[in-house]
Amino acid sequence: MERVRRMGAALALAFALAAAGPAWAQADAARAHLARGEALLAQGLQGGDSGRLAEAASAFRAALAAAADFPERAYAYNRLGDALHRLGARQGDPRRLAEAIEAHQAAVDRFALDGGREHVFAIHDLGDTLASFGVLTGQRAPLEDAVRLLGMAADAAQRAGAAGPLANMRNTLGSALMGLANLSDDEAALIEAVAVYRAARAERPESAQVLGNLAEALRRLGERRAGTAELEEALAMLDRLDAPQLRAPLLLSLGVRETGTARLDRAAEEFRAALALTDRANAAASWARLADGLGATLLLRDERAGDERLLTEAIAALGGAL
Repeated sequence: MERVRRMGAALALAFALAAAGPAWAQADAARAHLARGEALLAQGLQGGDSGRLAEAASAFRAALAAAADFPERAYAYNRLGDALHRLGARQGDPRRLAEAIEAHQAAVDRFALDGGREHVFAIHDLGDTLASFGVLTGQRAPLEDAVRLLGMAADAAQRAGAAGPLANMRNTLGSALMGLANLSDDEAALIEAVAVYRAARAERPESAQVLGNLAEALRRLGERRAGTAELEEALAMLDRLDAPQLRAPLLLSLGVRETGTARLDRAAEEFRAALALTDRANAAASWARLADGLGATLLLRDERAGDERLLTEAIAALGGAL
């Protein structure tokens, strides 16, 4: 009798699987595409391969097309947004970023049905993408929306006591505020960015990224003011990091305000080191900014204490920046 019951249970399970077969197979196929997309996205982010990012986006789209509804659908939308965001930012393509915004919005809408942690992360990712779009297109409205959403996400993380995610969310919020400050010479946004970065640093004092961002915000704020307090504070922070590309313009700003040449000499050394670390072919804009900074530093150095060798180097650097 027991054998019959076990056989009956096995047959019932077989019939149930057969009846649910198409839906089960579709969800399984969606998960397979999702897993492939994750691997491709990791490769694209780690190796700087835009082709892998494009493949990842295609895999996430395939996951969404494979099943009309499966438990990870909201997550698939969010990862599609991540892939398109990184691809659009890397290529300077606003259309990709617009597609990323649509994908992240879809994720936010779906996660909102359940609420909780994933909804907060989706709001953060949408805000981050809006900030990138605003910076790339020079539009204030997306940046303002980004600041609002990122502030919401950070507040929710703080209420939940999530220190790690909170530091990251505040760091992203600071970057959006810096975007606003750059776009419209908004000192209030710059001051708020410094405050947000300080809060992020309090949550994660060991983070080199947060420290570098805070120092850059302090430099920008210090350049607007008569004193050097913010500039000196930023330099003290950056001396802990291997970041010549950040120290160089800071030392130039300090050198401009001083009568000697010590800070200018050090600025020139940092600009040279940063240029040596920068791939001109793949980071032309960054290379040009550094070359321009080196040229300006050497011209001022020559003006204060004539040195024909430095003047020749300045001319070459400024020519290379064009």
